[in-house]
Amino acid sequence: MTILGALGNLVVSLSSDTATFQSDLGRAQRIGEKFGREISRVLGNVAGALAALGGSAGFTALIKGQIDAADAAGKMGQKVGVATEELSGYMVAARLADVSNEQLQTGFVQLAKNQAEFVAGTGAAAEAFQALGISQAQVKALNGDNAKLFELVTGKLAQFEDGANKTALAVKIFGKSGAELIPLINSLEETKNLAKELGLVYDKETSAAAERFNDNLTTVGLSVQAFGLGIAKGVLPTLDALSQRMVQTAKDADGVGQAARIADTGLKLLVTGG
Repeated sequence: MTILGALGNLVVSLSSDTATFQSDLGRAQRIGEKFGREISRVLGNVAGALAALGGSAGFTALIKGQIDAADAAGKMGQKVGVATEELSGYMVAARLADVSNEQLQTGFVQLAKNQAEFVAGTGAAAEAFQALGISQAQVKALNGDNAKLFELVTGKLAQFEDGANKTALAVKIFGKSGAELIPLINSLEETKNLAKELGLVYDKETSAAAERFNDNLTTVGLSVQAFGLGIAKGVLPTLDALSQRMVQTAKDADGVGQAARIADTGLKLLVTGG
């Protein structure tokens, strides 16, 4: 077959593949638009219900913000082994002290690790506990209650004057966030009940409901991704074939170019007699 004949067949094949792809894409687009309208309707109803409670987008954002906060408190409570009610109070106190939730969580995790080692008679934090006047018997008596241990340790540290010694003890017990926790440690006694007074304590049921709500929204988002993947699987064979044809076209075009350059050189030789 001549080069021109091969290129002609390639053009016909590409036209066929393109038509098939356009047909598949058009069908997928119609399905996608229908699916998108349904998702928008569902999410619109949720947003509308929230907005109806307050009559404004700002109020809707306020509600969603509190749902997210309750969800975060519940999840952090699971990680650090502290009841949601107690932890939400510490989170309010931390916010007033410009301590982030991440720093608070890191402190709790390190505290749990150090207290376990202290009870076992090991670990580098033993001297720090002893310097605070906290004995192994006291820690054992708490029976793994991280909230009570946190208040015991912070209560002792709060009695120290701010300075290098206090900071060193805080770091040994709370890890790398120990220094950042000092403003919280100094004010915890006054602020730990403020969350209750302001009504900002999240109970276990509220946090669980908030977590389910956010998980359901995430699931909806994942279902949209799954829908897109389904469409991609349907059109990928055509796209794959089309892309391979395009690559072959580029290769053939290069071959045609080389043939043209050879013919051009030969013609010049004939004309010049070289």
